[in-house]
Amino acid sequence: MDSRERVREILGKGRPDRTGFWLGHPHHEAMRGYEAAFGVNGRFELAGKVGDDLCQVSGDGAWKHPEGKPMFTLVNKGSGESHSPWHLFAGCEEASDVDRYVWPDPSNLDLAALDAGIRKVEEAGMAVFSGMWSMFFHTVADFFGMEGYFIKMHESPDAVHAVTRKVVDFYLSCNEAIYKEFAPRIDSYFLGNDFGTQLCSLIGPKEFDEFLLPYICELTGQAKRYGLFVTLHSCGSIYNLLPSIMRAGIDALNPIQALAADMDAVTLKEGYGDRLSFMGGIDTQQLLPYGTPEEVYAETVRVRDTLAPFAILSPSHEVLLPNVSAANVRAMVKAATGRDI
Repeated sequence: MDSRERVREILGKGRPDRTGFWLGHPHHEAMRGYEAAFGVNGRFELAGKVGDDLCQVSGDGAWKHPEGKPMFTLVNKGSGESHSPWHLFAGCEEASDVDRYVWPDPSNLDLAALDAGIRKVEEAGMAVFSGMWSMFFHTVADFFGMEGYFIKMHESPDAVHAVTRKVVDFYLSCNEAIYKEFAPRIDSYFLGNDFGTQLCSLIGPKEFDEFLLPYICELTGQAKRYGLFVTLHSCGSIYNLLPSIMRAGIDALNPIQALAADMDAVTLKEGYGDRLSFMGGIDTQQLLPYGTPEEVYAETVRVRDTLAPFAILSPSHEVLLPNVSAANVRAMVKAATGRDI
């Protein structure tokens, strides 16, 4: 069974030959150490070495504004950092206020660049995870300021929906262009929004169902119409949101933040293992940066056996930092795939 077949069997609850594996996106400083340790040049050579079963080719990387502008300009002034004090729609009270903003044009996607990225993954024999990252929760939070966003859910719900509608419509339009061109070559739509903290979700199920779930359903429903699996990324503890998330037709959950409340492998498998596949689960908060190779190996085996067979083992945050040693990567790969590297 090749990687693409394995991933599709895992996501489709079929008959995979084993659990899958994905190393994620190592930080560029971490990559330098891994290149030296494993004798590779670049992420694709590393993927072949560790036995990655998939690669993300995000549509966001194909955004090419003719003037070099980002998709969304989130602040009027100030530092421009996420959650800075002055946000574009901080004073927005009416739905009509959103029409004064110049919204991004989906035609600025460079589909030729996306084609080249997908082709590279195909040639490497890995499954393709693609589509726009569609981080509308974060984008809307940045438009209002996070605290303002949560307050306006109660004080100005129409304004929140109006901004969300514009952002999600942009992602839907981009995804439509991507799917029309590439759907037969994509295995899973991969979208990401971080809904959780270490202890609980950022908003409650009631607010989630009103302000987020309908839009997630639109994004997932569009992908399903093109025959794609859907993998949702959310860091943090989102166990209380999973009943709602399941209604959106999610096939796999990523990254399984192992030390967040109720996100351990046993709890997830017992609660949702009959309906969800899992992608992630190998702790990046304590185990991978501070554990010994022996501890990493043993814990990866435990998570593998708990979530098997419908799991793609992966770090519990996809960006491996430089404090994750090559020795611990080697131990994780050995336990997950059987490879000695």
